[in-house]
Amino acid sequence: MFDWLSALLPALIPASLVVGSWVCCGLLIAGARRYRSVRPPAAGPLEPISVLKPLHGLDEGLEQNLRTFFEQDYPAFELLFAAREEDDPGLALARFLAQRYPHIPAAFLVTGDPRWPNAKAWSLGLMMRQARHDLVVMSDSDIRVTPEMLRTIRIVVESVGGWDRLSRYLAEDFVLGRRAAEAGYGVILSSYVVEHRIGSQTFLANLAHRLRWNRSTRRSRPAGYLGQVFTNPLPLTLILVAVAPGAWPALIGTALLRAWTAYEVAVLTLKDRPRFRLWALLPLQDLLSFALWIAGFFGNKIRWGGRRYRLLPDGRFELLRP
Repeated sequence: MFDWLSALLPALIPASLVVGSWVCCGLLIAGARRYRSVRPPAAGPLEPISVLKPLHGLDEGLEQNLRTFFEQDYPAFELLFAAREEDDPGLALARFLAQRYPHIPAAFLVTGDPRWPNAKAWSLGLMMRQARHDLVVMSDSDIRVTPEMLRTIRIVVESVGGWDRLSRYLAEDFVLGRRAAEAGYGVILSSYVVEHRIGSQTFLANLAHRLRWNRSTRRSRPAGYLGQVFTNPLPLTLILVAVAPGAWPALIGTALLRAWTAYEVAVLTLKDRPRFRLWALLPLQDLLSFALWIAGFFGNKIRWGGRRYRLLPDGRFELLRP
C-alpha cells in the first residue's frame, strides 16, 4: 500500500494543479459570458471631460492612436498631452494633430525630469492641475479607441490620496483601484474595450516588457500572483504527463478547454480576430507565459522609459542612479 502511495505522490501535486487550471478555465468562460450578458445603463447627462495623455517618444502606431482621441463622438472634451522634454517626438506629433483638428481644445505640457519615481504619475499630476473639467479620463499612449469611448467611460481620482502618494508605486493604476475600493467607492469593469497597441517590439524588448509587468504584479498582490499558476493549463498538464506518462489523455482535454477559453475571451468578448497561424502558436505563447511567470519570482530590477529602477517588496519602486 505504501509503495502504491509513494508512486502516486509525485503526480499528485501536478494533477491537483491541472484540475485547478481546469476550474480556472471554467470560471473564465463563465465570467466572459456574464460580462457579455450585462447591458450598460443608459448614459446620463454628458458632462465635460478632460482626457490626460502622457507621452514619451514615438510608440508604434502612435499617430493613429492619438487620432482616435481627437475623433471622439462627444459634445465637450479637452485633450491634454505631457512629455518630459520640449523636443519629444510624441509631443510634436500631438501638436501636429491638434492643427488638423482645430475644433478640439488641446493643451501641451513639458514636465521636465520627474520629481517622483513614477514618471507617468508625475505627468498625470501636472495635467490634472491644468484640467478644466472635474471628470477625467487617463489613457496611455499605446491605447487606441473608437469614437464612442468617451460616452462609455467615467473615472474619478484624487480623493484616494492624489498622485503624490500613488507615484511611489509602479502599478499605480492597480493601487488606485484598490484604494478607491477601500475608501468605499464602487470599482467596476468598464463595458468599453480598448485596443492595447504594444506594437512591433523586438522579441527581447517584449520579454523585458512582460517581465516588468510580472515583477510589478508579484509585489502589488503577492497572493494573486501566486494564484496565477492556475492560468497556465497547458504547461501544467505537460508537467503532469512528464511525471505520469499515462495521464496523456488529459493533455487533449486541456488543449480543447484552453482553446475554448481563448475563443470565449479573445474572440467573443474582446472581438479579436486572430488568424489560424496565431491560434497554432497558442501553446508556445502559454509556455512562454509560464516561463515569464516563474521568472517574475526572481530579481527586483526593471527598465522603464529608458531608466532603471529597483522594485521594493510593497510595490513601490525607486530610481537607480547611474
